[in-house]
Amino acid sequence: MNAVIFVCRVSTSQREKRRRRIVMTKVVTDETLGRVARQQHDLFRRVRDGTLDPGEISRGLQALIEGRDGTSPVFSRDMTKEGWELVEGSDEPDPALLSTTEFEFVPILKKDEGSISGAEMRKRALLENANLGQRAAEWWLAHPKKMPVRPEGVYWIPFTRTVWRYRDGGLGVPCLDWHGGRWILGFNWLEGEWDSRGRFLRPRK
Repeated sequence: MNAVIFVCRVSTSQREKRRRRIVMTKVVTDETLGRVARQQHDLFRRVRDGTLDPGEISRGLQALIEGRDGTSPVFSRDMTKEGWELVEGSDEPDPALLSTTEFEFVPILKKDEGSISGAEMRKRALLENANLGQRAAEWWLAHPKKMPVRPEGVYWIPFTRTVWRYRDGGLGVPCLDWHGGRWILGFNWLEGEWDSRGRFLRPRK
C-alpha cells in the first residue's frame, strides 16, 4: 500500500456557497436571544464540569459559524476545504462513544495472502465489525492512551467508513500511519493494494 500526499485548493464558488448558507430572514426577538443565552450558559457549565468534550463542542460551534450542514460530520481535518468531496461517512456516530469500549487489532489479510484490493479491504472491515471512520481516527489521535498497543510490524490502520473523492475522481480513505514513533493521519488510495503491514481496529470480543 502506498501512502499518497494530496495537495488541493477550495474553489471560489465553493467558498461563496458556504457564505450563502446562513441568511438572516427576520429580526431576532428578545425571547429567542434569551433562550440562546441560557443554552450557552448550560453549554459552558457542562464543558467546565467535564460532561461534554470541549474539542467536540469547539468543532461543532465552528461548523455553525462557517455555515456547514449540521447533519454532516465535523472533522478536525476537513478535506472539503481542499476541494475534496465526502462520498461516504456522513452517518458516523459520535466518536466519544469509543471511550467506553475496549478495542483490539485484527489482521486484514488471510493466511498466505500478500495483499488485497481496496474494495475487498472495505468488505472485510464490515465483516470484522471494524468499519470505523475519520472521526474515530481523529479521536484516537487526541486520546493516544486509549489506543491498544501497536503490534510489531503494523504501520497503518484504515478507517473505511469515511470515503473521500479527490479532485481527479480517485477515491481514498483516512488511515492512521505509524511514522516517527507516533500515529499520524493520512489518506490512502482505495485503488492501490493493501498489504500485511495494516490492521483493523474493532471492539474486543
